[in-house]
Parts: sequence; C-alpha cells; structure tokens
Amino acid sequence: MVEHAGARVIVTEYGRGRSLGAVLKADGPLPVARAAAIGGRSSRRCAAPTTPASCTAT
Repeated sequence: MVEHAGARVIVTEYGRGRSLGAVLKADGPLPVARAAAIGGRSSRRCAAPTTPASCTAT
C-alpha cells in the first residue's frame, strides 16, 4: 500500500500464467513444495518496493 495524490492505494503487478484457481481446478491439490514456492513468490512480490509513479487509484 502506498499513498498517491492523498489516497492510499494497493498496487499490484500483473503476473503471467494461470491463476491459482485455474491451477487448482486443473491439477487438484498442490504438493507442499509447490504451494510453498507459489507463496514465496507472492510474498516477495508484495514486499517489493513500489513508486508513486507506478500507482493508479481505483
């Protein structure tokens, strides 16, 4: 979450590939190692710094 033009906004980045829902529907429950890898990538993306120039308020 960042502040832009006086408003707090959540900035997300588009990730290529299937959504988690699509993966679970097609592949079923994930092995622990794969679930952990997906969670790790997601948390690193959330922790990455953002700049106000890349923000858009919705």
